Amino acid sequence: MQFEYLEPDSIEQTVSLFCKYGGKTKIIAGGTDLWVQIRNKAVKPEYVVDISYIPGLDFIDYDDKQGLRIGVLTNIRAVEKSVKI
Repeated sequence: MQFEYLEPDSIEQTVSLFCKYGGKTKIIAGGTDLWVQIRNKAVKPEYVVDISYIPGLDFIDYDDKQGLRIGVLTNIRAVEKSVKI
């Protein structure tokens, strides 16, 4: 299985890639599950977009208006150790 591996460095660039390639794209942020699916031929993306290089997506925040927010790049250990939860 061949695909093009893309590493955007901003949310805007990621959105642009999804608009350009649509359903031909899979996203990873570490990607363990996706790599297994690709290896087992369960998914066959033409493009793999790795968002792990986008700064600011690893956060845990809480406020009374929005409630609890956990960024997509936040790992389980950070959630476990957080005093905000």
